[in-house]
Amino acid sequence: MRTVILRLEKVAGKLALNISGFASSQRAIGKGLVLSLSESFIKICALTLIVTCIWFAPAQAQMDAALPFKEDVAQSERMAIDGVWRVSTINKRLRIEAGRAYVIDPWVHAFIMQVKPDMVTIQNIQRLGPGVFIADDLPLMGQARFKLRPDGNLDARVAGAFGPAKYQLIKENVDDQAAFQAELSATDFGSDADFDNVGTQPAQKLETWHVFVQKAWCTGRGHEVALVKSAEGTVSVEAYKGGNSSRPVTTGDKKISVKCKRNFDTKTYKYDDGDAGLLVLTGTREQISSYILDYELSVRYTPSNRRKRWGHKKSFKRPNPLKNGLDVGKSQTLKWFAGIKNKPDVTMKVKFERVK
Repeated sequence: MRTVILRLEKVAGKLALNISGFASSQRAIGKGLVLSLSESFIKICALTLIVTCIWFAPAQAQMDAALPFKEDVAQSERMAIDGVWRVSTINKRLRIEAGRAYVIDPWVHAFIMQVKPDMVTIQNIQRLGPGVFIADDLPLMGQARFKLRPDGNLDARVAGAFGPAKYQLIKENVDDQAAFQAELSATDFGSDADFDNVGTQPAQKLETWHVFVQKAWCTGRGHEVALVKSAEGTVSVEAYKGGNSSRPVTTGDKKISVKCKRNFDTKTYKYDDGDAGLLVLTGTREQISSYILDYELSVRYTPSNRRKRWGHKKSFKRPNPLKNGLDVGKSQTLKWFAGIKNKPDVTMKVKFERVK
């Protein structure tokens, strides 16, 4: 055992912590202390004190939190709790949106970490049952369980890396009030059993799928193609889980243009992330398998009927690729035939590809 003195001094106009027997020149605050402890324990305590006191140093001592931004975290299904919420313990707002929550009001976490707007603090939000959700709390580094309260707020329990934590998410507004009220009405408020064994239930793995029109062609009989050279139009898709069309996933209009011939003249389309017509679905196996896809085609024939458009709709109800699942990197196509009386027929192949 040895006696070590921690003394606060002013060096070159700055505060410095002088620890006899253990060199240091870090900025800190405090009063002179005398400790009688083992040297190794003193070093641990001194380092802890230095890190804690950085909070009182100038702003340049702070650093960005190691959190992803919302653009880097894939969206999953929309939920009844999507909207703006306030964290009770820090009085800061978050937005829950499609399976993740990102920052609206910035704050400083653990004294030195700057949590900035659009940083994701909660991800992999999944619905376990009426009013009950599971997720990963990134700042607390643990699995979180959320449950709706009768007042419409969310109770949270986190199995954090540094011990269990509790807080509330205070509702400010939600995107779909009717869906939220339905969720609230279905919640069982009579028991806290939903918070049992927080952190022990593994979250389900999320799948990401790309769905798009990969190929298209226009064919017809001789007299049909004699007056028509091409078919031009747009195609879009709306996807929703079976029995719930209130929160669909939609795409923009993808332009298509194919030559009309007696024989096949296939046009192939390629897509980049964010392109119109590319449907991206992210969810658990159960969520993906329940999707229904409603396609809509608006087409005109040239040079005749240049101004007139024909509309077609096609519904893929729980299509087999989504229902049965595929391995990552595998794909399957389904055919969509859009026929018009006395006009060439437009046929498309819709590709279902699991990318993650």
